[in-house]
Amino acid sequence: MNKILVTFRTKLVDIPDLLPSPEEFDPPANYRNEETIARWRSELAEKIREAAAEQPYTATFDEVHLLDAATRRYDIYRAAAGEKPLSVRVWEWLKSSGYDSAWPHSLLPPDRESVQAILVGFDIKLFMKIFGIECSLPRTWYPDSDSVKVKREVPLGLWYGNYAYKDLTDIVMPGECRYLSWRTVLQARNLHKKFEGWNGPHKDPGRDMLVAAELATQIGLLEADAE
Repeated sequence: MNKILVTFRTKLVDIPDLLPSPEEFDPPANYRNEETIARWRSELAEKIREAAAEQPYTATFDEVHLLDAATRRYDIYRAAAGEKPLSVRVWEWLKSSGYDSAWPHSLLPPDRESVQAILVGFDIKLFMKIFGIECSLPRTWYPDSDSVKVKREVPLGLWYGNYAYKDLTDIVMPGECRYLSWRTVLQARNLHKKFEGWNGPHKDPGRDMLVAAELATQIGLLEADAE
């Protein structure tokens, strides 16, 4: 079974009036001072923007790195005006790497012996959701692109109901551990000096890929290179 390592950074979709306005929400009942309410709405607007940059429809990919662990093919895609959305380019990468039939077009899960590839990365389920939903949108959603032709070509089984993925975040830093930090994880795994200054994914996908490969090797998802 081949492993495909994926790291990514997102950004807000540049479409006017896509986010809810703080004016649509009522302030707490005990907030009566106009200055206090204005400050609350300002803080709420920032929270909305932060959340929107990490969810389908309101977020899109700004940069994506892909590594086929079997062939060592490694490609980097960065968003640019007038270019295809990165979700489309990711699908083209998967096709050109021979993975276009690796996932079913139905929601019936394949038996485990027939799984051809798994996706590995930080918050990989978020990646699959943004990728799949974006590829299923009508082309009018992409005002800068005139070459989106993948609608319904991307298998639903790749991005919805897909159990064939390994989320490194969940594996090494379980969500129920409330006060666990990436600094602690790296220190415990003796990686804090090698990746000094790295404090979590989705800021620098290139460095994320190095950390992901190291962690995936430590936990046995990837084989260590022979000395």
